[in-house]
Amino acid sequence: MKSKLLLIALSLLLFAGCKKHKSEVTDPDHIQQEIWHIYDADNNDTYFGIRFYDTDWYTRVILSPPSYITLNGIAMNFNEVNSFYESKYLNEQVQSGTFLYSDTWERKYTNNTTLEPSVELPEVDTLYKSKDNVISWIGAPCAGSGETITVHVGIALPLATVSTSQAGATSVTIKASDLALWTSDLPIRVYINRTTSGALQMGTMAGGKIQTRYDSKVRWVHIK
Repeated sequence: MKSKLLLIALSLLLFAGCKKHKSEVTDPDHIQQEIWHIYDADNNDTYFGIRFYDTDWYTRVILSPPSYITLNGIAMNFNEVNSFYESKYLNEQVQSGTFLYSDTWERKYTNNTTLEPSVELPEVDTLYKSKDNVISWIGAPCAGSGETITVHVGIALPLATVSTSQAGATSVTIKASDLALWTSDLPIRVYINRTTSGALQMGTMAGGKIQTRYDSKVRWVHIK
């Protein structure tokens, strides 16, 4: 019986997470902002995005006039499939962004993002299943205080994901056991990213967060 009730509760939460409604029928003080700024060094593309949530029901909010959202003074595009707002800069590294959100009461909230310092993988062409693999990245040490540096190994699904948030760290270790499931002679995709998460600079009582991320160039590496 408990398992059945848990399943029902989880189903309701998932349903609520997919629901959405307009800002005109939402208490503006209960709208949360979730902001991100991502640079993809492999393709030289920059992505900005923002989601709005009603924290009363945890439903996504679609802005309706007079509400609006701009990035660097330009209206952001609405992604109808995922119910968030985005701006894409292809073949361009954009260092900073200014999000301006105006709510239904015409109160304005400004939040700024700055691209994370670069982080790249060294010249590595092989990882080993017979020993642990220390990866020292190219770039500044981990700053700690909300910053995480992560190495990802995998193609469609992750084979290994190793992170550090230790201030001053300059490397991560991929354990030999993490690679044991890979039996192919084909190379596998490896990249590293630097991510910082923090609070909004301006927001409603519902709060929110800002995440910035630098994704490195991809290396294709053999596992032996």
